[in-house]
Amino acid sequence: MTSVAQENRTIALPEKTEKALKALQDLAFTLQEQARSFGFEPEVVTDTNSLRSWLAKSRDVLVRAEVIVRLKFMLDAVFGANEENNDATERWINVKHNELGRRSLKELMTSGDMDDLRLALSTVEKVVG
Repeated sequence: MTSVAQENRTIALPEKTEKALKALQDLAFTLQEQARSFGFEPEVVTDTNSLRSWLAKSRDVLVRAEVIVRLKFMLDAVFGANEENNDATERWINVKHNELGRRSLKELMTSGDMDDLRLALSTVEKVVG
């Protein structure tokens, strides 16, 4: 039987993964969208601790975390890193682009496909220059 203290204990993750989670939360990604960004099926994630548990077990989380953190850094370079600019960032990442097959950056980031995540990063890198 699991105690309440054990259930409420936060699972420790590498710093880069923590930064990636924070970046996705700053971009207003739902829990299920966060799961997809890390390559998990949304159905396996029921709450923040279950996401953290899956992240702790995954082998490619650090690679994905690196891309997500870099993406957020680049978006902050374009839109600013304060809360007032989050709405503009959220709107921009939701715009569908012809060059992305009529998909948005958010759709790429939440497809679960590592190649799509990298495409989102390269798209933002082109904008930043």
